[in-house]
Amino acid sequence: MHILRASAGVLITALFVMAASSNNVAASDARCDEVRFINDAAIPLRFQLLASELAMNRGTHAQVKQLAEEIANDHRKISSMMIEAAQSVNAAVPDSLDAARRNKLNGLTNVAIGKDFDARYLASIMESQNRSITLFEAAATNTQCATVHQVAINALPILKRHHSKLQGLAVADR
Repeated sequence: MHILRASAGVLITALFVMAASSNNVAASDARCDEVRFINDAAIPLRFQLLASELAMNRGTHAQVKQLAEEIANDHRKISSMMIEAAQSVNAAVPDSLDAARRNKLNGLTNVAIGKDFDARYLASIMESQNRSITLFEAAATNTQCATVHQVAINALPILKRHHSKLQGLAVADR
């Protein structure tokens, strides 16, 4: 009987350890998703910020320059929020571009000032905004970290407003 009680105690302890381990794995998986979001979302935001700063100086249409300034200012704020969110999950926000976006930014830099620059800027930013909106929508509905969730919720209306303005300018530019 004593051996049976001891075995039951060991079994119960093992079940508690397994349950705790399972919770840690779930928490670890959630953290990985949030770190992945921060890494994936920061790069297009950085590209949009740098391209917009370039457009503020090289754009020719007043509306393009005005929107570029708005995007740059808003993206600086979103980037600050992303840094806070990253700290909450012990991650770092990437501060450099990946090769594809670096090439796109270099391509914009090499375009002559004028209508062609404005059109290339709008097209590049629109594509990048689409990616950002998809990432932030996913984080707004799937993240478990309150800080990351709040960043996504706060950034989405800003990104969607930029997207709407970009669409209006792209149509007007045709």
